[in-house]
Amino acid sequence: MRFIHTADWHLGQTLFGQSRLPEQRRALDWLYDLLIEREADGLIVAGDIFDVASPAEEARKLYYDFLGRLQGSPLKWVVIVAGNHDSPRMISNVRELVRGFGIHVVGAPSEESAEDVVQLIDPDTQQLAGLVAAIPFLPDRFVRTSARNQSVEDRERALAQGIHRHFDSLCEACGSPEPRVPIIATGHLYASGAVSREGQDNIYVGNVRNLSASDLPNAFDYVALSHIH
Repeated sequence: MRFIHTADWHLGQTLFGQSRLPEQRRALDWLYDLLIEREADGLIVAGDIFDVASPAEEARKLYYDFLGRLQGSPLKWVVIVAGNHDSPRMISNVRELVRGFGIHVVGAPSEESAEDVVQLIDPDTQQLAGLVAAIPFLPDRFVRTSARNQSVEDRERALAQGIHRHFDSLCEACGSPEPRVPIIATGHLYASGAVSREGQDNIYVGNVRNLSASDLPNAFDYVALSHIH
């Protein structure tokens, strides 16, 4: 299978007071053409679709128009997860509406890990072609329990353990399908080894490296990360 992995669109962003929507519209046109040109089977959008949690109507329309184009495209699968700039509720609003078109949206992590595992069913054969552990941005409150008198080091350790635990739980929820199929994961965080531009902020308090390759379960064949750009 052939996926195109993209992220961090930041639709609705302004630069020095100027709207970037015209160039973002052209970028999405380019992305759509690339999907067709490369004969991609699927698209992964790994977070930060919008620049703010309450984007302007024009930015929302650009996103929804793009989803409409995807519904009429040859793509078999689309998986979209929310980033730290997105409103999980707003991203999830269209979840049920677009699912029937092969577009799977995860705005916030579910309490039950299995709910965030996307089965990629081939529309031609109706066979399982792959799995996606669709992991959006993990809020601090989701992965770490606050406690009194915790040191900074203790908070950082608890945060890292919570992130690792969530990735492990999604991997376990994917199981070991037979016959073996590709297993993909998404993630929106600051990975160890990533090189950020000047001014790129960490999304958690504490250690800027929230995850490293050695922390990822070996069962994942590809991890579609985002946030650093």
